[in-house]
Order: sequence, then structure tokens, then C-alpha cells
Amino acid sequence: MASDGDPEALGDRLALTGDVSLPAMVTLNSSQTLDVLKELDRLRSWVDGQEAKAVTHLYDLTAEAHPWPKDVRLARTLTESEIGAALYVPERTAGLLLDTSLSSFLCR
Repeated sequence: MASDGDPEALGDRLALTGDVSLPAMVTLNSSQTLDVLKELDRLRSWVDGQEAKAVTHLYDLTAEAHPWPKDVRLARTLTESEIGAALYVPERTAGLLLDTSLSSFLCR
């Protein structure tokens, strides 16, 4: 039997797990508000890192599923199209995200 953390337990659609919550901003003093800003910055960095991993993984899966030896750019173009459609962004923007993600994992 699959556990809650197992992708098989979630079916075809994976979901993020966990909670992020904040007290009402009006209840915080300036020091606490600065702490919240720092925590939000750390959270944003984590989200950016996870996005880069997901984009790079999608590219790897696409290249593996469609090994076009004559034109490896086709795997990149297909990945850009898929990302653009999923995130509702232009393919050019998806391409920049792919460039950034791949350059983050050059040491893979």
C-alpha cells in the first residue's frame, strides 16, 4: 500500500503538502514584520529551487522520451511549449525559465 508521501498514493495529479500560515499582519510589531519578510524570502528561494528542479526534470524526461539525434533542439522546443502551456506564459518566457533552470544544474 502506498503512503501519503508516495506519488502513487496521489494518483495522476501530484499536490504539494504542508501548510504555510501567518498571523494577521496588523497584530505584528516592526521586528516581527521584518522576521516575516525574511521568512518569506527563504520560502521564495525554496520555491524557486523546486521550480528549477521540476523544469530540469521535465526537460530530461522529454529528451529521454524523444531522442532526436539530428536535432536535439526539438526536445527543448517541446519542453518550452509544455511549460508555457502549463504556466500560462509565452514560450519565450518558458525558454528563459528553462535556460535559468538548466544553468542551475550544470553540475548534475
